[in-house]
Amino acid sequence: MTLTAVVNPLHVLPESDSTNNERFVSVNFQPVAALDLVLYDIGYEAGGRFFYPREVDRANLKNWLQRAYPVAAVHVTERREIISGPSGGAPSCGVVDARLEAKRIQEHSENLATENPLRGTHYYGLVHDIHGFMRGCSVDIPSFVASGPTGTPDAALGALFGWDPDESYGDWYGGHELGHTWGRRHVVGPVPPCQAVDGAAAFPNPNGSISPQAPPNRAAVYGFDSCYGTNCGFSILNTGWRDTMTYCPWQWPSDFTYSGLFDIFRAAAASGGGALQATPRVDRLLLSGVIDFDAGTVHVEPMFVLPDAEDIEPRVPGNYSVVLRSAALAELARYAFTPSESLEDPVPGTTEPGHSLGFFSELVPYVDGTAVVDIEGPDGLLDRVSAGSRTPTVRVTAPNGGEHLSGDTLDVSWTASDADGDPLVFNVQYSADDGARWEVVAQAVTQNHVAIDRVNLAASTRARVRVWVSDGIHTAWDESDVAFELTNATPSVAIAAPVQDLTVATGQTVQFSADASDADLGGKVAEHVEWRSSRDGLLGTGTTISTGALSQGTHTVTVQVDDGTGGVATDSVRVTVVGDASQLPPLPDALRVAPAAMLVQSFGSGARDTPG
Repeated sequence: MTLTAVVNPLHVLPESDSTNNERFVSVNFQPVAALDLVLYDIGYEAGGRFFYPREVDRANLKNWLQRAYPVAAVHVTERREIISGPSGGAPSCGVVDARLEAKRIQEHSENLATENPLRGTHYYGLVHDIHGFMRGCSVDIPSFVASGPTGTPDAALGALFGWDPDESYGDWYGGHELGHTWGRRHVVGPVPPCQAVDGAAAFPNPNGSISPQAPPNRAAVYGFDSCYGTNCGFSILNTGWRDTMTYCPWQWPSDFTYSGLFDIFRAAAASGGGALQATPRVDRLLLSGVIDFDAGTVHVEPMFVLPDAEDIEPRVPGNYSVVLRSAALAELARYAFTPSESLEDPVPGTTEPGHSLGFFSELVPYVDGTAVVDIEGPDGLLDRVSAGSRTPTVRVTAPNGGEHLSGDTLDVSWTASDADGDPLVFNVQYSADDGARWEVVAQAVTQNHVAIDRVNLAASTRARVRVWVSDGIHTAWDESDVAFELTNATPSVAIAAPVQDLTVATGQTVQFSADASDADLGGKVAEHVEWRSSRDGLLGTGTTISTGALSQGTHTVTVQVDDGTGGVATDSVRVTVVGDASQLPPLPDALRVAPAAMLVQSFGSGARDTPG
C-alpha cells in the first residue's frame, strides 16, 4: 500500500510554495491475530449496595485496545462476577486474579475433548474505585489473567491519572496490565513517581519516552491516536508521551512496545494459537490462590475435585508444595510447585511499591482418603484446609428441565447437605449445547441459590445448569435433569466516535467506532455490526470503519447490531459535510496535536515534562 502524508491539505493556510506538501511511502502489511478477551465486570458489596464498572469503563478499554495495540481485531466476551473484599469494598487484584485463573483452568481442563475456542484467550477483571482503589496486577509475565482498577481520572488520583482526557482511566491502565499478560515488562521512566521497579533493561528510549530520539532528529517517533479525548478526534502524540508500560502519566505504546506486541500477534496468526499438551486423565484437585510474600499470608480459592480431568499446563517443581494428607495427617502425596511472581502496581501519586505476590493454579492428581490439604513454603506451613471424610451431596432444583425462561437474570437453586457438617461452597456452570461444553458462571457461592446475570449466558433451546459443591476438599455435582430454553437477549450498541455531531470537509476522513455487545454472540458481535448513511447507504461493517467518501450534505449515520434471531439495537450520529474548508467550525473537529502541556521534550538525565 502507498500512503500519502499531506500538509495543509485544504490550503487553509497561505503558503509561498505548496509543491512540497506531500510525501509518499510504500508499506507492506502482515497478518496478525485478533485480541481475544473475556472482560469481567467485577462487582463488590459496600454499605449494602453492589458496585460495578460503568459502561464507559468497558467501552473505553475495548476502544483503546483497538486503537493502541497492533491487532487485527478486538473480540471481547463480557462477563460479570461478584468478588468483595474481606470487609466489604473493593477486593485485591490478587484475589480477583486467583478467582479468574481458577475459572480458566477448570474450563480448559473440562473442555479439552471438544474444540476449545478459549485457548489463547486472556481474562481481565475490571474493578471500580468508588469504594477503594484496587492496585492492578497480572498472574505472571506472560500469563492469561490480569485485573485492574477503573474510574474517573479526577485530581483526587494525582498527577499520574489527572492527565487523562476522557471519562475513564481504566482503558490505558488495562492496556498496561494486559501488556504484562503478553510478556511485556515495565519500562523504567524518569525519576519518581514514574520509576518502575522491574524495568526492562533492553528498553532503548530515554526516560521511558515513546520515541528513541527527540525532534528535530528524523528518527523521532510520534504516536497517532484515532480517538483522543472526550471529543474523540485524530491526534498526534509527541515524543513527551511515555510508554504504556511505565508508571508515568501521558501513556501510549512506544515503538519498542508496539513492535514487541506486533511480533507476538504476528506469531500467533502464523501458529493458529498452538495446541494444549495432553496429559493422563485422572481425578484432579484444583487449587488456585495467591501468596502475599510481604505479609506472609496466602489466599486459597475453594478447592474442587474435577473427575477424569487433564492437566493443561505442566507444573514447575520448586520450594513450595501441595501436600495431601489423611485425617490422621499421614502424607498421601506431595506435589512441588513454583508460584509465578508478580507485583501490585503503586497507588496513584505515591512511589510505594505494591506487595510482592506469588500466584499458583495447580491441577494435582487426587488421592482417595484425603482429608487435609496443606500449602507449604520454604519456611513451613502457609495454609491448611481440612474437611470431614464424607463427600457432600447436591441436587439442582431449578431450572431442572423443560422451562421456558427469560429476563435479566437466571435464578438457579439447589439443595445440599454434608454428613460431617462442614461449611459448603458452590460453583455454578452453564451449558448452551446440552452439556457438550460448560462455562463457569458463578464461583464461591455460599447460599443455596444464585441469580446469574444474563450477560453471562447465551440463549439456547438446549440449556442446562450444573452445580458443584465442595466441603473444602471433597466434591460432588448435579445438573438439570432435562434441558430448558433460555430466550434470546437483545444486543446493545453505542457510538463511541464521533461522540457528538460532526462537521467535516469533502474528502476528509471520518472514523466511526461503536461499542457493541451481545450475550449470545460474545466476541463475534463485530461480525453483525453495520453502518449506514441516510444519504449514501451502506458505509461498512464492523465496530470500527473509516471513510473519506461522504457526499456533501447532512448525514444521519446509523449503526445497527442484528443478532440474526430477532434482536436488533441501533444508535446514530449526525455528520455534516461541507464543500469549502472555510465553512469548517473551529477545533476540535479538525486534526490536532495533543496536548500543549506535552510539547516540552525531556531527554536529559532525570528531566521531566513541565505542564504549561
